[in-house]
Amino acid sequence: MRNGELDGKGLLSVIVKAEGTMEYFKEMLSKEVPDSKILEATPGVPLEVPSPADYSSS
Repeated sequence: MRNGELDGKGLLSVIVKAEGTMEYFKEMLSKEVPDSKILEATPGVPLEVPSPADYSSS
């Protein structure tokens, strides 16, 4: 398995698949939800998820 892949089992695993790139996802998300923030994790490094209040001040 590559980083970020899921080992899915069950009914939906046959129709759920990876598609596109991270850049395409960012572009699509910014069009649909302009106020959204994307947090990119680095394997082995803890990821801090700010509270929504932290985002509203920026």
